[in-house]
Amino acid sequence: MSEITDIEDLRMVVWSHSTYSDLWKMFFGQLEENAPFFKKTLLVEKHVDFDHKDCDVIINDETLPWCQRLVNCLEKIDEKYIVWMLEDFIIYDSVNIADIARIKNFLENTDYSYVKLLRAGIDGGAEVAKNIYEVPKNNIYLYSLNATVWKKEELIRLFKEYRPDKLFGNFEIEASKVCREIDIYGCYHYTKNERKIGLHYDSAVFPHVMSAIKGGCVGKRPSWNMSQYRNELTVLLKKYNIDPNIRGIC
Repeated sequence: MSEITDIEDLRMVVWSHSTYSDLWKMFFGQLEENAPFFKKTLLVEKHVDFDHKDCDVIINDETLPWCQRLVNCLEKIDEKYIVWMLEDFIIYDSVNIADIARIKNFLENTDYSYVKLLRAGIDGGAEVAKNIYEVPKNNIYLYSLNATVWKKEELIRLFKEYRPDKLFGNFEIEASKVCREIDIYGCYHYTKNERKIGLHYDSAVFPHVMSAIKGGCVGKRPSWNMSQYRNELTVLLKKYNIDPNIRGIC
């Protein structure tokens, strides 16, 4: 079976909002340069005049609770596996299609629901395949907003059970409680000696900025995360002719 065939049932799904459309040129440009093999779909609340090239777009109804909007969108996607992304997870180096196929095939042949593409907020866990570790079942982040390969139906099952109106606050911790209640468990990919940044590590298998935008700057618009990714973002902002002062820096 060819590598392409191995991922033909996999699609990258990017949750975004029109207020973050200034990131799309960088996000999709880096994706095309470093991982052009992905089929991709952008989920957004309204049409924005932007050249999405070969990216499908699904418009969601912002009057609905967030969880219902997500479920409605996912149910329109044919593929069984998705790479669940936000628009500020900017890929800065080449992604190997064989690595992604291996992770997808791991899910296909196990009962796990997902594989996170980086180690974040996790200690320990048994190595269940090469560089793939189980997220301990008592970990508070069974679910997290990280770049993650999911069995699509499992993500739908989670958000049919957990029904938050909005995407903030204790979202991840509460979603993780529901994962535990309905037996959704997964793994994370980690290669020893990956650089630690705060509570997470760089990803050798899926090198990306996590996250390029930080919303925690009190009283400010979500700003460029130069405190953690100064080197990467300095290069990318110049490459895409983006003035960081428009959003601001934190």
